[in-house]
Amino acid sequence: MKLSMQMLKKSSLIPSDLTDTLLLVGSGWDDYSFKTSFTVMHFGPDAKKTELGTTKIGYKDQQHGWTSEKFSTKNISLSDDFFSLGQDVDFYRKLQGGLSADAALAVLQALKDVIADPQRLEDVKNEQVFRESLMRNVSWSVIRDQFKRVLAGKPELTSFHFSYQTNGDEQRAGVDVSFKVTPHSLPSTNVHVLIGRNGVGKTTILNDMVETILSDTTGRPHCGKFLIYDSLGSEPMPTDYFSSVVSVSFSAFDPFLFPADQPDRSKGVAYFYVGMQSPGEGPGKRPPKTTEALTEDFITSLESCFSQESKRQRWVAAIKRLESDSNFEDMDLAHLNELPTDEAIVKAHRIFSRMSSGHSIVLLTLTKLVEAVEEKTLVLMDEPESHLHPPLLSAFTRAISDLLQDRNGVAIIATHSPVVVQEAPGSCVWKLTRLRAEGRADRPERETFGENAGVLTREIFGLEVNKSGYHEVLQEAVNRGGTFESILADYQEQLGFEAQAILRKMVASRRES
Repeated sequence: MKLSMQMLKKSSLIPSDLTDTLLLVGSGWDDYSFKTSFTVMHFGPDAKKTELGTTKIGYKDQQHGWTSEKFSTKNISLSDDFFSLGQDVDFYRKLQGGLSADAALAVLQALKDVIADPQRLEDVKNEQVFRESLMRNVSWSVIRDQFKRVLAGKPELTSFHFSYQTNGDEQRAGVDVSFKVTPHSLPSTNVHVLIGRNGVGKTTILNDMVETILSDTTGRPHCGKFLIYDSLGSEPMPTDYFSSVVSVSFSAFDPFLFPADQPDRSKGVAYFYVGMQSPGEGPGKRPPKTTEALTEDFITSLESCFSQESKRQRWVAAIKRLESDSNFEDMDLAHLNELPTDEAIVKAHRIFSRMSSGHSIVLLTLTKLVEAVEEKTLVLMDEPESHLHPPLLSAFTRAISDLLQDRNGVAIIATHSPVVVQEAPGSCVWKLTRLRAEGRADRPERETFGENAGVLTREIFGLEVNKSGYHEVLQEAVNRGGTFESILADYQEQLGFEAQAILRKMVASRRES
């Protein structure tokens, strides 16, 4: 679209009849002898004015002074020597949300904006005026992460810091676990993990969280509370802290009756359930969904994802994460994006109906999450390892982390798999232990991200590992008086390296005692 650009020295001189015009109002603000600041206003074809905020404009080899002195006339057309940078996220938010896509693009092109033109940014990043003036109040991380995200229509990343607390009773242990998400951190902190043996209460904690967050809309009783934290301390979590909650559980034995889906965000926190349980209201066990019902869930969700280009692209990105699994790679699901929607849905139905249970659950879950997860969504996932082999579980966890970073959300996963723990830093992992009604939650003693699965298993389950499985069998052989060589011979030398190392240690310990 055609857009003229003009400059005024004073805001009091703004005409009221401008149309299809970008107006720059100069400022005397001095950045180390550079004067590059302008207030930007856009006037549409109907003379509607949109105040965009402040940008700074410089040009190559600028030697201090006023940028406006380089403008030859009142009507401006910036050459390729010029470049500009909006001075806060609101500038790009107003462009993205307040103008049509064509109008926003015309503004960015007229201003020679570096956020919209990565090559221009690369070309001018070392210019003195860019470093000393345009970036005086804007960091590289803001340019790289926030400005680009907002201009692309993505939510601005925010931090999360909250805890969940229960006092416990005769039937269950109390708990106090906190969760902190730091934007742009490496490793990512959007996925948190609760790990422990069966029966420590991991699933109960997730279900209690659902009850607590949704208590205002469901009327169900709850036993816990959420707190949020800032530099001044803690306070009860506001009811709108999370925009929505998604429960994911494919256990056929979970006695918890999940609430009905509540997709209307105008009624409070939205809620979505992904899993085996058939929908229903009131008490009483609900039957598991049939294969046909799960297939229908997948197709309905995929149709929703493909109806919006942004969700469609997020779905493709998630699928590509899963293609580290050879079966997913062979299915070539990402190719569906290249087909007309109707044709893609028919082909997806055919592929889904031939999948193994594990692959179909992964695909259904990710598709439902892409559909449901919006800004500030809390995902509560129970034991995803039940249907997945370790490499696919790792890829699945990473795909969830990518999605939540993109949408500014957070997940809490209950698991007893060290593979899930490998994908999260120690600051995002809680080890849960329980003795009768007494429970504990502790951070791991070692770093967990990328750690060896065997090391993590011993770190998390401790003595229980030494009392079970092949440990117990080897210990019994040592207790009967066997030597390392005799026991190895008894097993026809069919002991792995770790088993041999453990056996040597057991024999040495017997000699010392």
